[in-house]
Amino acid sequence: MNEDRDISLYEDAEIAALHAEIEKLGIEIVTLENEQAEIEKLLYEFQVRHDRELGELLIKILKCRKETLTNEAKEDNSKQSEAEEAQHDYDSYKNNYEINRKKEIRQLTDEQKQELKNKFREASKLCHPDKVNDVQKEQATTIFNDLKEAYDNNDLDTVAAILENLKQGILTSKTESNEKTELQAQISILRRKRDELIQMLDKLKASETYHLIEQIQDWNIYFESQKAKLEDIWIKMEKNSSSLSYDQ
Repeated sequence: MNEDRDISLYEDAEIAALHAEIEKLGIEIVTLENEQAEIEKLLYEFQVRHDRELGELLIKILKCRKETLTNEAKEDNSKQSEAEEAQHDYDSYKNNYEINRKKEIRQLTDEQKQELKNKFREASKLCHPDKVNDVQKEQATTIFNDLKEAYDNNDLDTVAAILENLKQGILTSKTESNEKTELQAQISILRRKRDELIQMLDKLKASETYHLIEQIQDWNIYFESQKAKLEDIWIKMEKNSSSLSYDQ
């Protein structure tokens, strides 16, 4: 009997350790996803601001460069590759500009921005798909996606409403299986997801745009400076019909 009891206690302790590991991984994943959301939001806001402030000038410059190189390529085949690249740059930027210029980001005070971040983090913990049972996973995913979209757009009211609904018990906590093999399988999935998030964060932080944003102390001053630089380039291109590149 004592041997059976010892085995039972050992198994209970092992199961408890697996539950603890799942909880730990869940916290790590939510933390990483919150960091990812903040970086993606920052990049999104910068791109929208960039297009709004500089988009029209950039389109003029890219169009002029494209037309100049196209004409040069007609007389010099060695210019054909440059002309095609200029055409691609113009088409790509113009298409993205047309999409982004229609987007509006709500302006928040510093206090509201902090409130938005706090509410988003609290809500994301309550509706994370890994925190609910399988029956509610689809619903949780939908709510989480809506929460992320509202956060990206500085929609404090929607984030607050989603949080309030979650507090009212729209979703229930996930009931973990008592089966050791299922717990181990879940841990394997969570570890893989955590590692993928770390790789994604490293990629975001390694991007040129993120490094640029880190160096900017004041966005207003930065965009004013860039606009003046582009206007100078545009004036020269009009006068000389030459192709100049914009180094962001």
